[in-house]
Amino acid sequence: MYGMGGQLAICLPDYDFILTTIADNQGIPNGVQGIYAALWNNILPHLKENKGSISVDKKNAEMLAERISKLEVKPVEGSKKSAKVSEINGRRYILAPNQMGISECRLEFGKDEGTLYYTNETGSHQISFGIGHMKQQIFPDINLLSITSAAWVDENTLHLRSYIIDELPGNVNMSLTFMDNTVTIAMKRIAEDALKRYEGFASGEWETV
Repeated sequence: MYGMGGQLAICLPDYDFILTTIADNQGIPNGVQGIYAALWNNILPHLKENKGSISVDKKNAEMLAERISKLEVKPVEGSKKSAKVSEINGRRYILAPNQMGISECRLEFGKDEGTLYYTNETGSHQISFGIGHMKQQIFPDINLLSITSAAWVDENTLHLRSYIIDELPGNVNMSLTFMDNTVTIAMKRIAEDALKRYEGFASGEWETV
């Protein structure tokens, strides 16, 4: 059985062996092939040598369990601060027509977190993010659980990344670049059609009072 992103179930009846994996390799070229390679090069030789019977390796099982217990999704790397924040905080940007259907947006910042507010064809939404850490919420439009972080990759560009951690594996990368009174937004999604609104480019200017 073959599912999106590396959801696999592989049965080798000659060895009385079943391998199941839960993965999200959509953003990795030939990512699923790595699972097949591990099966072919690392597991199958042992199955052949022992005719399908493999004894429990308690030491390595404990090492694996310990490693799994420490796994985490790392937040976006970059600076936690930018002088640009005081200039753009709360500013409402009006966007030109774009393929994502976003008509306006604004950012609001707290101490170590923030929120992206935006309006698209389905209504008004918000994505909250941690700066240097993950923040959990229900992702807009698709109503699935997600975690999001952000960082300043340079003085003018904030990068956000949302991981969908629900029944649909995937993620959305967003770069917002601020120059003078303008914003340029680039979004790229790694998932199937559920996140199709979150890919493309948009630009606009802040609203004058």
